[in-house]
Amino acid sequence: MKKLCWLAASIVVATLAMTLSSGGSAQARPNYWPVFEEKYAKASGVDPAFAATLTKTKCNVCHVKDKEKTDRNTYGVALSKLITKKEKDKDKITGALEKVAAEPSEAGGPTFGDLLKEGKLPGK
Repeated sequence: MKKLCWLAASIVVATLAMTLSSGGSAQARPNYWPVFEEKYAKASGVDPAFAATLTKTKCNVCHVKDKEKTDRNTYGVALSKLITKKEKDKDKITGALEKVAAEPSEAGGPTFGDLLKEGKLPGK
């Protein structure tokens, strides 16, 4: 009986430890957002209202709201062509953001960077 109690207690402790250690962000690409936020939401001269919009929008800067995360908007599609989903290098993510900023958001339209400078979300 003592062994059974110890076994049950060990299972409970192990389960609790795994549950607590697996906390953290549910965000699929936790490395992308901090780099994007630093560059576009926290940069000096950014309109505070637009920074708040970006922070509220977060994942939907690149993804289509209320759709599968594989459904990206035009900005997300352009960005996904430059960096892989496993990219963790801040410099590579920054470089990809800069390259995408120079791309037109649509044929004959403003660049993604121009939209962000104007305080508009980049993806459609």
